[in-house]
Amino acid sequence: MKHTHPSSPRRRGAVIAVVVLLLGVVNVTTLAILYGSVDDASISVLRVETVRAFYAAESGAIAVAKLRENKAALPAANSQLALPTATATYEQVPTSVQTTSTLIVRGNSGEAQRRIRLDFEVR
Repeated sequence: MKHTHPSSPRRRGAVIAVVVLLLGVVNVTTLAILYGSVDDASISVLRVETVRAFYAAESGAIAVAKLRENKAALPAANSQLALPTATATYEQVPTSVQTTSTLIVRGNSGEAQRRIRLDFEVR
């Protein structure tokens, strides 16, 4: 008849230590993976904001071009056009519909900014 001896307390302690170390390694690996994905997410957000800022500036420039075409009043310098996800700020606006001049519009969305310059000529 075989007699089995229960595991010694020393052996059980070693197993617990190995399990704790393995759990620590798994936690550190998981945190490293998550940290890398946070960087990717912030880069993606900045790209989206940059595109929104560009489209806001473009929308502001198109609005002024249409107003000039219709010989309507132009927005004042430093006025803003509010859009759903961004704003367009008119940094430089032609003084009148009849003059040759430059329009500069800055689009903002979150941290991103984009500028558009449009030169008008009177014909």
